[in-house]
Amino acid sequence: MSDALVVFDGHALMHRAFHAGQRQLAADNREVGAVLTLCDHLVGLLGKMRARHLVMAFDPGGTLFRHELAPDYKSTRKPTDPELLPQFEWVKEAVAALGVPTVCVEGFEADDCIATLVDQARAEGLPTWIIGLDKDLYQLVTDTDPTVRMFVLSSKKVIDEAAVVERLGVPPSAALDYYALVGDSGDHIAGIKGVGPKAASTLLQAFGSLQGIFEHLDDIPLLELRGAGRLPLKLLDGRDAANRARQLLTLRRDVPLGLGTLRTTLHWTGPTADADAVFGALGDDRALRVARSLSP
Repeated sequence: MSDALVVFDGHALMHRAFHAGQRQLAADNREVGAVLTLCDHLVGLLGKMRARHLVMAFDPGGTLFRHELAPDYKSTRKPTDPELLPQFEWVKEAVAALGVPTVCVEGFEADDCIATLVDQARAEGLPTWIIGLDKDLYQLVTDTDPTVRMFVLSSKKVIDEAAVVERLGVPPSAALDYYALVGDSGDHIAGIKGVGPKAASTLLQAFGSLQGIFEHLDDIPLLELRGAGRLPLKLLDGRDAANRARQLLTLRRDVPLGLGTLRTTLHWTGPTADADAVFGALGDDRALRVARSLSP
């Protein structure tokens, strides 16, 4: 896997690390448990994957371009725990000290940065592995060379095209339309009321896309699907909601990352010169020692 790009969803992994429960204080009494847990996970994956092109993406916080489209976007999410919030800046410093670049762009989410990186990597002929948890990233998965696959840290499962079909009933190319139909409650995005996962997958299997569904409303009652006769009216009533959901769920692939050629700028050469100072301040250099043992 040395000739592949590994992209880490730093925002998701930090939340997972924080809720894993490890608490640890640095010498100055800062809580840094999530920082150290994420760094342990990171070097553990480096050892297993032996990748040499690495980057970690973070959310910037604040107003996103999606808030301009929908001011209530993600409005139902709980605020970030005040014990976790400052650790995001410290983890960026720690990850950079391990030699892994980070990207974080105002107005864009980590998922948008990941989508942009995937497109650039594929243009350079690099396969990509996404280490994350977010189902919104399913739309990026492809088995066509250069491949794009996900690795879900919590379940240790690889997500390829077949795995997406197993989960959603449709391939990655239809994942965006699937979530436009059913919505995403976690991000406060409404889909079409009365259209659940079974109906969404059946409709997409039959008609291919959201547009195709609306072009074949008269054919929907003929489907072998419970309540098919009532679906055309539900779809018409919810058409604007589905289009809005699709717009919000579409990942941007044009984030201005300014990275140049990924094979060069994201090539991992090991920890940086200031790594001892960074991990000394954190009070635990275990991840640093592992990273050095893996350095090329």
